[in-house]
Amino acid sequence: MVSVPDSSNTAALGFVRERNKMGKPGRFEHGLIRNHYVGRTFIQPGIHSREIKVRSKYNVVRGVLQDRPMILVDDSIVRGTTAKMLIKLVREADPKEIHLHISSPPITNPCFYGMDFPTKRQLLTHMFGESDNSPEDLEKIREYIGVDSLTYLSMQGLLNSVPQFENEACSYCTACFSGDYPIPVTDATTDKEEND
Repeated sequence: MVSVPDSSNTAALGFVRERNKMGKPGRFEHGLIRNHYVGRTFIQPGIHSREIKVRSKYNVVRGVLQDRPMILVDDSIVRGTTAKMLIKLVREADPKEIHLHISSPPITNPCFYGMDFPTKRQLLTHMFGESDNSPEDLEKIREYIGVDSLTYLSMQGLLNSVPQFENEACSYCTACFSGDYPIPVTDATTDKEEND
């Protein structure tokens, strides 16, 4: 089990623990080393810039990955360009297989609360379907990214993984996964998306 550091370390450790409880032995290994001086890659302004950032942000540990099947855990896929470039980089270490596990549901809706994906057409899920997360759409995403298998955490699995509060004011925003925005999206915001 290898995580995309650092945001996925905790998810990968939890995944290994749960697999071990089920009698499926596995262990967490550092197959990718992150350069902490390179910032977020998916928000870079162009694909060439994102590719350069990915190559300078991650180094593969060939001895951990070579000739072995691997499960790679990442926190999310937004546009898919970073994931695709990262898989290309990991493939250079010659693993037998790459199984990508995403510790969130597919991102199907824009975030109007500060993340840098303000329109649906920028999201990978919209490149390959209408975001109904059908098996056919997910298969297209798997092929595009270049992995042997692709698994997302379900919405219920995500909600089960975090503390639940009886006070409704402490609920979690799931708008980018569900389209249910806690504050109504204004016409100006949706007009911006249609015009982008």
